[in-house]
Amino acid sequence: PAPVPGSPVPVPAAPGPQPAGPGPAPMPGPAPGPMMDELREASIKALELTREAKEIAQENVAELEHLRERANSAAAARRQALGEFAGADAKLPPMWYAEPPPPPTKPEEPATVGQLIYDAIVNTPPPAQLPPLPALQALGENGGADANLPPM
Repeated sequence: PAPVPGSPVPVPAAPGPQPAGPGPAPMPGPAPGPMMDELREASIKALELTREAKEIAQENVAELEHLRERANSAAAARRQALGEFAGADAKLPPMWYAEPPPPPTKPEEPATVGQLIYDAIVNTPPPAQLPPLPALQALGENGGADANLPPM
């Protein structure tokens, strides 16, 4: 079919050799190195932290095993010492014992007003009598007050 002049349908290129000329421009490459360097540094840091955590975990396992051996040897020494002290057929006391809880305390009821008044009247001792001061005895009966002044 022959193309109609002015139609929007493109005409396919004829097969055969293409004319020589510049081709399409290549797409730009990935971003330059700083982004990759940061990623690489973060990966290296993560690997270092992982190795360090593994070493610490291995040290902890070794220390825990040493602690278990010490606890077992201490328990064996305790059993031996108590067995020699108490005799072969005696029952050994437990490794530790819990102290008995304190007895429950009953909360005190608040005092009533009547109880407070009773305690104030009946149970309060009278105030102690102080001896008279020597300076006041020397001033006389009215304590040296001027006779012309009205009493207060």
